[in-house]
Parts: sequence; structure tokens; C-alpha cells
Amino acid sequence: MVNVTVRSKNPVGPEDLILHLIEKISAQGANFKILEFLKSGT
Repeated sequence: MVNVTVRSKNPVGPEDLILHLIEKISAQGANFKILEFLKSGT
């Protein structure tokens, strides 16, 4: 599990986060993995 907290002056959406993660691990690195996004209540 990975928890991400974003503190940015610019809005960051789930699309931005998933694209950044894919860039870091590559599409091959995500094979047979599940990436799930949950929004914090705070």
C-alpha cells in the first residue's frame, strides 16, 4: 500500500497521479498489479 499526500499550489487530480506513477514504474512494472485511488476525508 502506498499513501500519497499532495500539498501543491496547483490542483492535482487522480489523472496526474496515475500518469506520474506510470512514468516512474513503467507500464511493464504495473503488469498484474492493481492501482486503486481513495480520497481522504480531510
